[in-house]
Amino acid sequence: MSISLRVTALLSFVVLGLSANDDYSFDFEEIEVKPYKFGGFIKGEHKYQNTNANSPKYSSINDSSFNTYIGQVEADLDYYLDSFTFSTQLNANYTKIDDDSDEESNAFQAYVSYSYNQNHTFDMGKKSLKWGKGYFANPIAVLDRDKDPSDPEASREGYILARYSYNKSLQRDDLKNISFDTVYLKSDENINNDFSSKSSRVIAFKAYFLYMDTDIDIIYVSNNEANEKIGFDISKNLETNFEIHGEYKKENSINNDEYLLGLRYLTESDLTIISEYLYRESIQSSNLALYDRKYLITKLSQKEPFEILYSTLYVKNTLNIEDSSHQDSIGVIYEFSNNINLDISYLKNTGGANTQFGKKLANDLLWSQLKWNF
Repeated sequence: MSISLRVTALLSFVVLGLSANDDYSFDFEEIEVKPYKFGGFIKGEHKYQNTNANSPKYSSINDSSFNTYIGQVEADLDYYLDSFTFSTQLNANYTKIDDDSDEESNAFQAYVSYSYNQNHTFDMGKKSLKWGKGYFANPIAVLDRDKDPSDPEASREGYILARYSYNKSLQRDDLKNISFDTVYLKSDENINNDFSSKSSRVIAFKAYFLYMDTDIDIIYVSNNEANEKIGFDISKNLETNFEIHGEYKKENSINNDEYLLGLRYLTESDLTIISEYLYRESIQSSNLALYDRKYLITKLSQKEPFEILYSTLYVKNTLNIEDSSHQDSIGVIYEFSNNINLDISYLKNTGGANTQFGKKLANDLLWSQLKWNF
């Protein structure tokens, strides 16, 4: 018997066997791709904080210590209909500090995407663009709200905008992928009113290139106030476990150069090192988490220390190079099997009376968080 006949006979026996036994029948409804994707999290936090007498806000706290309770729910839904994708990200927060409480709910994102084909995509609505390669900060993310370096992976509210994106993969050894984005954003008292102190119309362009296994973005942003911004970012894996990245932004109308240099390194023992240096020519508003000129932020995360399964030990240092104040924390995360993780850490602010971290409201704090991802 030839090989082809043997293969045909074998396949026939398999098909007959599956047909005769319902235990091996396939239910195609169970493997059918769903037209939607849903996820999110529910988390609760508690902070026990010792008050700092050097803080300008010290008089607002009656005791030498105070408690903060935070509850947060976030839900993400993507619904697919032909060439359209409808995306929403809803967020609700409840905060209680001693006897004062506050609650807030908002749509962080709510937009529709239309894919004409695999190369052309249109977005319209409230969206976070997430430009930049930095982990703790992103100088070139001029159309996004600033990251919180204490929680850089947290979701951020987007702005209402329109975007056209062109993407193409190339069959080349050097230049492997290109994409071009055009973004339009308008702000006034009725729309995106916290984007700018004045009414403005912004047009932004971003070009992306994957060249010789190096990611490169180039941006240009212009608005009716003639405040042009140019910038770029770059990221490259020197080895599979060692990545370097950088960002640079310049505003032509004011002296406000800003850049970031960083690295990520994973050792053979599963220790992850992330370190970034941030420089800004002009001092930012003190309402921001990072408002001085020079910072060095480093985080070390050790997976399964002392062979304790499902756990991660981490330490983090944020150094304000201008005034030598710093914030240090050490914590541990334990991941349960049902998508629940517990995060406990201790944080200490150190510095003189007139320094950024030396005049924080909390001198130190014990923080715990229980989070369920669904």
